[in-house]
Amino acid sequence: MERVTPERTLWRDSGISLRHRLWGIACRATDIDFVLVEYFFDGKHNRIEISALIEYKNEYAPPQRLRKQQYQVLGALGNKANIPAFAVRYSSDFSRFKVVPVNPQAKERLLSRTDMTELEYVTFLYGLRGLPLVPQEVIDAIGGVNIMNKVTLSGNLTRDPEVRYTPSGKAYARFGIAVNRPYSKEKVTDFFNLTAWDKTAELLGKFAKKGSRLLIEGRLQTSKYTNKDGVEVTSVEVVVENFEFAGGKKDKPDDDDTPF
Repeated sequence: MERVTPERTLWRDSGISLRHRLWGIACRATDIDFVLVEYFFDGKHNRIEISALIEYKNEYAPPQRLRKQQYQVLGALGNKANIPAFAVRYSSDFSRFKVVPVNPQAKERLLSRTDMTELEYVTFLYGLRGLPLVPQEVIDAIGGVNIMNKVTLSGNLTRDPEVRYTPSGKAYARFGIAVNRPYSKEKVTDFFNLTAWDKTAELLGKFAKKGSRLLIEGRLQTSKYTNKDGVEVTSVEVVVENFEFAGGKKDKPDDDDTPF
């Protein structure tokens, strides 16, 4: 029988861990430590909606790997509930957060491991709830300035990316993506215009096509023009900075074995 680590906080009866081992190898359990269930209240339908499962580790905790049982269980739990699961390591002064997606639903919201400031992380949490802006009083409380401009989209392309070139030879491609709105009981689809530049545009033009399912990271960009009726129009598009084919093979080492 393995030795059970002594309880440090006395908030939990460590005896249950010892007792559980007597119940047999078929009755497995794992301690996921400090997991927070992120949620929001849907006032329109008068109900609580779960937005994510997040397991937190302080910067002084031992290095972690996603192949550990606790993260496999956390990911499976998120899969069962169809919600994203993340592992987060934070600095003691809360100035730095490393956010690691654990399951496929999480990778639809964050392509890969990402280092964030506190304000960026709070903005990310608001985004998980479908809220675009952090209240100013929250920004003031954490001593930040809201200058983050980051967008993550998961959906299917509505047209082929067509690569063109500027007079100076700079490649660009414009195309669209259809994204199902999360946490909506009724099926609602949003459509976004995308622009990619340089090597990213050329790769998309070569390998992506209408119907391709992509994970997109980028930033919002606005522009103004006057239409044929003389009315000034403001358009919004997403400038693609990174992308992956959803469900495709990775071209980098397996994150399960990379410590964080």
